Amino acid sequence: MRITSLFNNLLPVLFFSLSYSLITTSVDADSLRGSFPGNRVGGGTRGECSSRLIIHLVPESGSYDPSSAGSNLIGLLQGPSLNPSPLVITFRPFQGSGEIYQGSQSLSTIRIKSSKASLILLDPGFDDKPMIWESAYECDQNVDSGEFGFINSSSPPALSLLTKTSDLRTGNLKTAELLKSWKSLCDTTIPTKSVLNQFGLDDLLNDQWPTQLPILCP
Repeated sequence: MRITSLFNNLLPVLFFSLSYSLITTSVDADSLRGSFPGNRVGGGTRGECSSRLIIHLVPESGSYDPSSAGSNLIGLLQGPSLNPSPLVITFRPFQGSGEIYQGSQSLSTIRIKSSKASLILLDPGFDDKPMIWESAYECDQNVDSGEFGFINSSSPPALSLLTKTSDLRTGNLKTAELLKSWKSLCDTTIPTKSVLNQFGLDDLLNDQWPTQLPILCP
């Protein structure tokens, strides 16, 4: 009886310890992708469409000043997919961290037709006012369902903050200069490994990625 009583007393403690361990591991993993305002790597969940990676080419901080190299370019990667879906890019005003996920009114939305794994360069017309940049795939709810029938209505977005207050020490200027140099390569290709390496994302590279990425400048 004493053993049973001891086990019952320890059970809540063990459960709490296990839960805390799992939460800590999850936070550590997320910190590898970006910290503010969200994850610079989207996708990765159950379902063909919503599992497809989408990667904002921004510093690890998640905050980026597009104008720091004399241009307003932003860049993102579309991961590999056998059945690609359209890409929806949204910009909305940023007024404080509490409003990031509250559906602030959009400044503009860009829809890019379905395409294979690629590097996309855009000029969002950044006017020095902080903006939340969100990118996600337009997934078909009837097609992109999980093994147990759970439907994913959309792809988990990649989120970044476009702002003049970005710290240049975070790699902001390097990022801006890279994107500016790649602009001259529009409609050509670039080595996939090189792009991922420049942003510390080598761990995302696998056999599904092509060795060369087309550079699209819509």
